[in-house]
Amino acid sequence: MFCNNCGTQLEEGAAFCPNCGGSVGVAPAPQLGLKWAHFLAYFALWAGALLNLFNGITAITGTQYDAVGVDADYIYAIYPGLKPLNIIYGVVCLALVVLGVITAVSIIKYKKNSGTLVCSMNLISAIIMVIYTVGAISILGQFANTSSLIPQIIAGIVMFFVNRVYFGNRKDIFVN
Repeated sequence: MFCNNCGTQLEEGAAFCPNCGGSVGVAPAPQLGLKWAHFLAYFALWAGALLNLFNGITAITGTQYDAVGVDADYIYAIYPGLKPLNIIYGVVCLALVVLGVITAVSIIKYKKNSGTLVCSMNLISAIIMVIYTVGAISILGQFANTSSLIPQIIAGIVMFFVNRVYFGNRKDIFVN
């Protein structure tokens, strides 16, 4: 056994180093930061929940077309399959609001499933964007406004892997 401070060889069972006087024991493990988890729990997930709430309500009501000055009934008359797609998307967005709040609280309480919940949210968001994009393209017959969804899909996939590594490295912290 050797001293953690100066490297002097010690007798078994020694409590202090005879050379430097330092206490003998196991070297402390490096502490991993929690800034990302706190950012997610106290800001990002709540902001995402508000955004999903807004997106869900506007998708269900069709008011997202008001921003471009077009009546939803007019759009739905031309593309009747778009209304059910938007309603399903809106309901999923509202479900993501609930999942986002549960995930934020889970992180705050250092729950064991926090990493799984964060990764699930990222993956579900990416999958929903893919499904919505494919559905919109098949209904509209063109790429239309769905091009803005591609970066969201990529971000969701990237964040899945980033959070998987992050929470995987901190599984000894999230244990409740």
